[in-house]
Amino acid sequence: MNHNMKRLSEGAMMCGLIGLILVINRQLLNALDVYLFWIIPLPLIVYTIRYGIKNACVVTVSSTLLAFMLSLPQTVFYVLASCIVGMVYGYGVRNKKSNGWLIGNTILGSCIIMIITAILFAELFGYDLTSEVEFVFQTMEQMKVPVSNQIRDMGRMLLYASMFISCVLEGFLVHIIAFVILRKLKIEVPQFVPIFQYKAPRWFGYFSVLVVISNGILPYFTQNTQLSEILLCITIICSMIAGLFGYILVLIAVRVRRQKYGLLFFFLLLLLFTKFVLILLVTLGLLDMTTDIRQTLIGRFAK
Repeated sequence: MNHNMKRLSEGAMMCGLIGLILVINRQLLNALDVYLFWIIPLPLIVYTIRYGIKNACVVTVSSTLLAFMLSLPQTVFYVLASCIVGMVYGYGVRNKKSNGWLIGNTILGSCIIMIITAILFAELFGYDLTSEVEFVFQTMEQMKVPVSNQIRDMGRMLLYASMFISCVLEGFLVHIIAFVILRKLKIEVPQFVPIFQYKAPRWFGYFSVLVVISNGILPYFTQNTQLSEILLCITIICSMIAGLFGYILVLIAVRVRRQKYGLLFFFLLLLLFTKFVLILLVTLGLLDMTTDIRQTLIGRFAK
């Protein structure tokens, strides 16, 4: 009985904490919407670790209903999505998942929220980033600055790349804050591991290859603008992740060959031949995710 009372009391306290945040956000004219993904998951992480994901679902539903009464529809979505991310993170800690699993799923949740709010239902959330980018290009043309189709594509790619980087930073921020809080609460959490030990699951590698190929052939089958934008956004996300693992592979190769100025030479190539080196990094990353090339290099380094 005492355990049930404690569970109900802590659940009510978590809902009350989220409600307080929503009231403050309402008084500030929803200025805290952009920070909800950093704050809302934290109570759910602690509650899920202590009482399991089933009980956390009750807190999530209660918090969402509370958001319906206190906030605008877009804030309700942010609260629901952030609570789900918190439950997934807490489930991972409770089941002793690795740091890579925790960070990866947090970043994935942030990316899904970004795709839904910025592309799929952009008008519902009150903004349209692609139209804003097009407005910038139209302004450049009015100023007699030539804007080619290649520049337009590059602008859209930079937009989605910057949004993905913000999702990565949000994921790492949630992970770091949760790590500090859980350590203070004497909850066991996985220790940080060297970057060389991070490796994407093989299914994600095959998925990335499929996405890159689909982005190249989709224009031949359909002219659906929204579908093309979503696929382009996913392609950029997969390419940036592949590029990161490609860079890790380059670091491992430099250590294997014991080249003193290997990284300096690599950065020089990156500056001189940016496009080709980036394509090379993405290719190496896809190889790293779909083959055992990293284990081969590490095996040589161990010898």
